[in-house]
Amino acid sequence: MKKFWSALLLALATSSATSAGEPFRGTFEGADYKIKLVVDLYEESINVPGMGMFGPMNGYIAGGDLYCTWYVSSIQKADEKDAVVHFSNELGSETQEVELTLKDDSLLTLRQKGSSPFKKVVGKKLQKLPSELVFKRVK
Repeated sequence: MKKFWSALLLALATSSATSAGEPFRGTFEGADYKIKLVVDLYEESINVPGMGMFGPMNGYIAGGDLYCTWYVSSIQKADEKDAVVHFSNELGSETQEVELTLKDDSLLTLRQKGSSPFKKVVGKKLQKLPSELVFKRVK
């Protein structure tokens, strides 16, 4: 039992150190639109669903209400609290520049700066998502 608690404490300490030292690595969920943002802006380590033939990438945004999967195509800037990232849709026909800002260890805002906004399907039409989305860290 003592080994179990030691292993658990070590895992928690490692997890906290990793998220503190590398804040733009993890899985975030936007509950308002059922969207998942998975990023690792430090290395190409994420397999994007349906895009395995391209190998690991720096991340993606997909799910729920979002039309298309968007993958990280380039990283312009990343520091402790802010990052500027370029996303491309799965077809490669649209790109979007976003600014990611960490509010604290568990909250992140995504502000769309480009001219091709993220969209969702409403009925049979596409509708723009708000230019600012809030995500909560889940991993």
